[in-house]
Amino acid sequence: MMSGAGDKVFVHPAEIDSLVRKGRTLFHACASVGVAGLLRNAETVWFGFPRNDRSGFLQALQNLCERIGCGKTKERIPPGFPEKPKDDEIDIVGWRAYRGRRSGNLIVLCQAATGLNWTDKSILTQIDVFKEWFDVKPYAKATGAIAIPFPAYHEICECPEDGFDVAMHNGIDRAQSRLGVLIDRLRIVEAVQGINGEEAQSANIDGIEKLPELKQWVSDAIAAIKNAA
Repeated sequence: MMSGAGDKVFVHPAEIDSLVRKGRTLFHACASVGVAGLLRNAETVWFGFPRNDRSGFLQALQNLCERIGCGKTKERIPPGFPEKPKDDEIDIVGWRAYRGRRSGNLIVLCQAATGLNWTDKSILTQIDVFKEWFDVKPYAKATGAIAIPFPAYHEICECPEDGFDVAMHNGIDRAQSRLGVLIDRLRIVEAVQGINGEEAQSANIDGIEKLPELKQWVSDAIAAIKNAA
């Protein structure tokens, strides 16, 4: 639906507008599952604004530190920082921590991008900026990622001379150089299959509780697409 709406393939797009808007919000849950799948046995936090628990920015950061098990957030917003940061462009935070929690940890900061301008949503420049919100930074190496509801090859043009596989490889490689690890629609589906039903793992993934709502949304979307195509 997101791909079709972006490509303007629907004859009656107004009939699916509300579903598209709802889908953009629900996609945060998809991105959270995608990050969990990327890291394997990871924990994730839905950090994007508005958050499920309605927490403010600094409180959400402190909650994150408590979940990770280390780190301390600044007690107030420093002068010169954004006065209303909301989420500071971070939608999902995922990490895989080990028992010592002192080294060898990896944090993924992910942007969930659902619009056609997703190639302008690089989170890589935010990694160092995000660290400045902490008085004591978590013991972790941070990397960036972007989750999209499209296939990674959606906007790549075919190349009869060299073959589509070559064009896709080059296009995705360039995208990841600018945007971080690319978690596309197909990878998210694979991640859902990998964690669905594993209670010990899924309990630590924010947004996993949205899967029944997502299932209903998919049914509604299919019906709407048939009427709008």
